[in-house]
Amino acid sequence: MNQQPFKICPECGQAADLQAPVCAQCGHAYRTQFTPTGQRVATPESSDGRTQMGQPWVAPQQQRFSGVTAAIVGSLAVVAFLILLVVIASVPRTPSQQEVATPQESPAPALTSSGIFEERPSNVETPTIRIYTDYPGGAVLILTGTDGSRYTVACYPNRDGVIQVPAGDYGVEVCSPDGSIPPRTGTAVFRRFTEYEAGFTVITHPAGEELPPLRLGDE
Repeated sequence: MNQQPFKICPECGQAADLQAPVCAQCGHAYRTQFTPTGQRVATPESSDGRTQMGQPWVAPQQQRFSGVTAAIVGSLAVVAFLILLVVIASVPRTPSQQEVATPQESPAPALTSSGIFEERPSNVETPTIRIYTDYPGGAVLILTGTDGSRYTVACYPNRDGVIQVPAGDYGVEVCSPDGSIPPRTGTAVFRRFTEYEAGFTVITHPAGEELPPLRLGDE
């Protein structure tokens, strides 16, 4: 008597027909299939040679679609990031973040001496003072003695100013005749039998900067 071929369940050891897809005893799903004559059926493979096991296989076309989708999503993320940067850059800064703009001040003119009065001996006892300037508007020298007496002399280009004053200490003020140049002040000392000479020119300096006092005559 011929015995029908059978297979044994690897889980519970129960014998089962070769065509049974699952074990009737424990429910184990058979992976190996057989023909009615007992021949083993080959494991089905995919068209590109991939064995179909437990996890699904993704077709090449689906993989291409997945790559394109990922590229689109990445591009959109980059565009969104750039838009965010532009929005942040366009937001006005608060006063604390902004640089405080310092207004540009025009340089201010001022009359200055070309140096301390040049002095030389004189046959005249009373000090003699000669001044000159290259400023077209001219220059005015005002001397104020310790007793309150005032002496004024003006000069212009090609026309010197000459004045004699008693020897002594004086307060000095230099300005332009038309008031276009702010006055400068200082001190001077004049001695007997001495002649003094000084030239005045216009300079420019930063507005708000205080120039040092004039010092004329003897040191």
